[in-house]
Amino acid sequence: MKKLINKLFMAGAMLSAMTFNACTEPESNVFEGPYYVRFSTSSAVVSEAEEGETITNNISVHLVGPAQASDVTVAYEISGSAESGSDYILANAGTVTIPAGEHFATISITTVNNDIAESTETIELSLTSVDGANLRVGQDDNGMLGANFTLTINDDDCPIVIASSYTVSFTDPSWAAEYDRGSVSVTDNGDGTYSIENVWGDFVAFATGEASYEGSFPYPITFTVDASGNVTVPAVDGDWKGGGAGKVDACNGVITIVLQETLFGSAFPVTVVLSE
Repeated sequence: MKKLINKLFMAGAMLSAMTFNACTEPESNVFEGPYYVRFSTSSAVVSEAEEGETITNNISVHLVGPAQASDVTVAYEISGSAESGSDYILANAGTVTIPAGEHFATISITTVNNDIAESTETIELSLTSVDGANLRVGQDDNGMLGANFTLTINDDDCPIVIASSYTVSFTDPSWAAEYDRGSVSVTDNGDGTYSIENVWGDFVAFATGEASYEGSFPYPITFTVDASGNVTVPAVDGDWKGGGAGKVDACNGVITIVLQETLFGSAFPVTVVLSE
């Protein structure tokens, strides 16, 4: 009898459990809002574009919630140490539109190679508002989580330092001559200009094959270098020294200058390469 009672008790318990489970509705996991917009990620790190190259960084803005029947316009602010135009290019700055029926939009930022040695710079983007009564900015109640994005730009330029001494070589296309000048000293004049007493030594004697020209026709130069490494050599008025222009390769310690001269009547260029 005792065993029969136990079996009946177990059967009743199982029946009660089955009845309870049948009447209990499953718990819903459907997200019911509030719906919001946010950046898909919070940060990224990029480098300046190389010479002649374009790098576009696409930053995604995400609508969390049902796709809307009309376009969703999201406003944002821009700050940070990077400067628009010289460090980056941003089209349609200030707003981005998520098309009707879609969940994502893209803010495109193109980094610029400005040839200026700088510290690491940042572009800070902050979502500020969104149209639509049922939408808000940011995931949390304070509108902060997901509302900010930082793009860090690493500089690829080396600082420009003009050394006090260089070895010099020349190429003159008129005579197909290549001349090793040896070393020269560079004087920092303290006013933003630099001087070399005789940049090409006895190049005229070498190029013409006239030993009598040795020690004659020196070419002293004074030059300036801007923040991008562009070199300018002013012409000497009323003389055959036509000046020139060039570029500093700061990462490799090389200065290349194309000098113009009219020593023999017609103008022609002489390429000067100064190497540390």
